[in-house]
Amino acid sequence: MGILPKLLSGLKLCNGGTAMKTFKIFPVFILLTFIFFPKCNTTEPPPDNRKLTLTFEDASCTEAWLRLESENISLPFEAIIKKDNDVAKVINLNSNDTIIYIDTLLPNKTYTFKAELSSIQNPLPSNEITATTMDTTSHHFTFETFTFGEHSSSVLYDVAIINENNIWAVGEIYMNDSLGQPDPNFYNVIHFDGNNWEPIRLLTNCRIYFPECGPETLGIAPAKTIFAFNENDIWIAAGNVFHFNGTEWNRHAGTGPENGSANKIWGSSSSDIYFAGNNGYISHYNGTNWQKIGSGTDLDIYDIWGDYNEKTGDYEILLVLSKSNFNLVDKKLLKIEGNTIKVLNDSGLAKSVQSIWFLPDKRYYIVGSGIHQKHRLHDPFWNVYPSGVVTSYQSHRVRGSNINDIFVVGSFAEVVHFNGISWYKYQISITSGAFGNIDIKSNLVVTVGYYGNQGVVVMGRK
Repeated sequence: MGILPKLLSGLKLCNGGTAMKTFKIFPVFILLTFIFFPKCNTTEPPPDNRKLTLTFEDASCTEAWLRLESENISLPFEAIIKKDNDVAKVINLNSNDTIIYIDTLLPNKTYTFKAELSSIQNPLPSNEITATTMDTTSHHFTFETFTFGEHSSSVLYDVAIINENNIWAVGEIYMNDSLGQPDPNFYNVIHFDGNNWEPIRLLTNCRIYFPECGPETLGIAPAKTIFAFNENDIWIAAGNVFHFNGTEWNRHAGTGPENGSANKIWGSSSSDIYFAGNNGYISHYNGTNWQKIGSGTDLDIYDIWGDYNEKTGDYEILLVLSKSNFNLVDKKLLKIEGNTIKVLNDSGLAKSVQSIWFLPDKRYYIVGSGIHQKHRLHDPFWNVYPSGVVTSYQSHRVRGSNINDIFVVGSFAEVVHFNGISWYKYQISITSGAFGNIDIKSNLVVTVGYYGNQGVVVMGRK
């Protein structure tokens, strides 16, 4: 007899009958199945809620910045970054949101990137992304030189390009009069129409700046800086603040004499424009009213630059300050936030700083005693090219059209260009004097300064 019949035959009911006589075999069989056969495990394993997300942040000609975000992964952890399926970097991460820097890339090339959790027992891949590096720009420019001044010491301080047939430069230019005699009244503006340069005098209200002048006397002051939004919206500081509306120049009183002798101007529009000068002077014009902004310092402001930061949705406005006497060590880097000033980290900057240019969260440059740069403003340290690597002398101005098209000019008529991968030093027709300012527009670059006792304009075309 089999096991099941034996078991069933041994079961007795209350009335004395056997199970075989009164039980239905099928229900008993199901019961015994649970007893004699193991129950199947149908429980689903817990879901893997870990996640790695890779996104593209930015790229230059030779570098890429990627953002790696993690979810439900214990810190710290090790991640592998792959470039075109090859390991590019292995990093230890202590944050769930990290910017990863990849260098030694080639210009104008598309790469694929992917991140992986390095654990062999518990691997986890991220999504795959593509990133294309920037192309380089050309170093090839053809330069033409113009000199101005027939007596005394002439100099040009600043320049603004509207287009190749509309260029403005400012300074103090001493010319002879109609009889060929030295004219003591200098010109403070010159304008290029595509063929010729025309000298112009913007007259200031003399009594404000020179008390010995009569109440109705108009004088002339050197023009230190110019800023142009377009051909019908140009600003100059020359004793007074002057605005050109496309037809005529008009004087603005401002908040005091300092804004008329500003060293630099920057603005997002004519209803949001800043004038910065010596002794920490900053003045803001909102299209109707002038307001002085306290800088908290008496250092001289040599440059101001701003640009729109797409990530923050605000304009980022920075200033560099130093002493006129470069033997002194004091310098500052300031940021304008509304009507207040924030002092920024200047670790790594040389004693002398004279100019700043940047694209927000892409690249920042400060020049003076050396060329300093960093990728992001909150990076802890300014990196510097040692003297002789790019420039050998004091640099006075840096300007760019993009991070792969940057010019630096300075003493001994030095002009250098960065095309995204390399710096190039130009051989200009003059080798002495200095360039104090530069502007770039499309395939045109114009730098100004002095050569001997003359003002000089050097115009380069790509």
